[in-house]
Amino acid sequence: MPDIADNIRLLLIGEVLNVSKKMDPELAIIILTGHGSEQAAREGIEQGAFDYLTKPCDLQSLLNVINAAYSQKRSPDRSDA
Repeated sequence: MPDIADNIRLLLIGEVLNVSKKMDPELAIIILTGHGSEQAAREGIEQGAFDYLTKPCDLQSLLNVINAAYSQKRSPDRSDA
């Protein structure tokens, strides 16, 4: 069961995602946290995060996610291209 800190963290992540997506709907947001949980990751993805990683994070894993986000944004298959 999440404690109060987890609930606050989930609310903050949700708010950051909402504001960021309003500013740039195509923005690929990668959440990197030292206090992650499976529930937070699931909710972050559901709210529009590209991916959710927890610290400590393997550098290659982080680079792979960044490259995937960049590739998706640059993909010619995008509907606005």
